Amino acid sequence: EALGELARKVVVWGGRNGPTPYTLVGSDNWEGGRLATEHLLSIGRRRILFVGPLDLPEVRLRIKGFEAAHTARGLPTHPELKLNVEFGATSVYQEMLAFIAAGHEFDALFAASDVLAMTAMLALQSQGLSIPSDISIVGYDNIGHSALATPSLTTIDQNIGEGGRLLVQLLLRQLAGEEVASCTTATRLIVRGSSVPG
Repeated sequence: EALGELARKVVVWGGRNGPTPYTLVGSDNWEGGRLATEHLLSIGRRRILFVGPLDLPEVRLRIKGFEAAHTARGLPTHPELKLNVEFGATSVYQEMLAFIAAGHEFDALFAASDVLAMTAMLALQSQGLSIPSDISIVGYDNIGHSALATPSLTTIDQNIGEGGRLLVQLLLRQLAGEEVASCTTATRLIVRGSSVPG
C-alpha cells in the first residue's frame, strides 16, 4: 500500500477486507472458513479451536466464515478457543502443548494452514489424543503432504494453480495498460481421515 503509483504494477495474492490500491487475487477465504467449520459442526463437533495468525487479512476472512457457520446453526463460538500463531509453525508445537496443559477443552481444530494443522496433530498425538476420535482436524491449502499425513488431512483447497495463472495474466494485462479487477478463486472442502471417525 506504500507503493503509491507503483501499486498499479503489482498483483498480490491474499485476502481483502476492503478496497486496495493494487490488484488482488486470492481464494474465497470467507467461504473456505465456512466450509471447514460447517463440516466439523455437521459431524457433531461443538468446541472448535481455531489456530493461525489472527491478524492477517485472509485469516480474518476465514474467521468470519468460521463464525458465520456457527451463527447459521444457532451455535456460539468460544472466544478462548483461538490460538494466535504464525504460519512458520516453528512455535506451534510447543504452543499447542501449553494450550492443552492449560486445560482448554475442544473436540475439533481448524488451522489456517495445512502445516499448522499437521504440526498441531503431532502435538495432540504426543499427548495420547486420537485423531479423529478425540479431536477432528481440518487444515487449509491442500499442500501435497496433507494427503500423506497420519491420518490424512481434511483440508480446504483454494485452487492455487488457478490463482497462479490469474496472478500472471492480470499482471501482464495491467503492464500492457489494461484496467483489471481483483478476483477470487473458488474453494472446496476435501474430506480425509483427520476429521471423520471411521
